Amino acid sequence: MKRLVVFLLLPLILACGGNSSEKIKPGNRLEKFTFKVDTVVVDPGDHLINLQFALLKADFSEDRKYLYHLHPSDQVLSVIDLDELKIERQIQYESEGPNAMPDFAISIQHLESDYFLFLGMQNSGIFNLKAEKVKAINRDSIRLEGVTTEQDYSYFYQLKANPKHKLLFSVPYDIESSQYSLAVFDIDSLTGKIVELSEFGFLSQFELIFREGRSYSSANTASVLLSTFKDQVLVHSQGTSSIYRYDHLKDSLEFKTYNHQLVPNQKTAPISRN
Repeated sequence: MKRLVVFLLLPLILACGGNSSEKIKPGNRLEKFTFKVDTVVVDPGDHLINLQFALLKADFSEDRKYLYHLHPSDQVLSVIDLDELKIERQIQYESEGPNAMPDFAISIQHLESDYFLFLGMQNSGIFNLKAEKVKAINRDSIRLEGVTTEQDYSYFYQLKANPKHKLLFSVPYDIESSQYSLAVFDIDSLTGKIVELSEFGFLSQFELIFREGRSYSSANTASVLLSTFKDQVLVHSQGTSSIYRYDHLKDSLEFKTYNHQLVPNQKTAPISRN
């Protein structure tokens, strides 16, 4: 009997009961809320797949016909055919040498023509399905306007690529000033600029940082996140309903606020850090 692997694929199919035109009545607004969970069974064949991190380090192809799953500990990428529901092949990447992938990759992003962005803490890179590194992205190689190499910027935090326009985006955090910014830089030259996100300065109240040299670890209950959509970049956080929207074609930044109906618009710091 063939071995079977079960993947719980999100997003879930959500369905809310009730008519939106009806007048809202007091009481439990989630009383008629229902949801369904789809399960997809994938045949691994002769391959083994490690689901230690579930699908946290995975991405889809643009046509949604393939799922690429990375296990960072052993540097194995599984190519999963979603039409045939089977593992088509696995690629073993190197941990040392000129084609070495980042130590314990944080995330994976599928780019055009079967290229991938593997994100690490101190270095990242673009790789192909031949296990070759086609572009190294090292922290010390990045040059951003107004930022010196001595500043403690986390260049790779939330690093995302726009392969069509050959751009990289991230959300650097300046430890000294406790400020978040949006970094926009060219994939080839690794040069670019910093765009300040001043309205997100208060989010540093929800973070604890331990520093040792140029490395640091942190705990955060209001993480700042970055999402890309066509020519737009959205910067948002678990700590506020407000967002930043950056249009890189127009080089314009917009700050938008929203009012929640059920919860506060932003978190309140529980204690003082002073």
